[in-house]
Amino acid sequence: MKDERLYLIHIAECIEKIEKYTTEGKAVLLKKIELIHQTVFLYSGIKFKLKSACM
Repeated sequence: MKDERLYLIHIAECIEKIEKYTTEGKAVLLKKIELIHQTVFLYSGIKFKLKSACM
């Protein structure tokens, strides 16, 4: 069995990240998420088009 302390460290790090990204409020967080989604979709579309063009 893996050391349970590693899981607790991971959980603590995740909580810290959540606190970091939510301190500005829900509206700011949702705007950041929207921008990330748009960037991922744009990147995915460009990557797909480049891959299709190379075939």
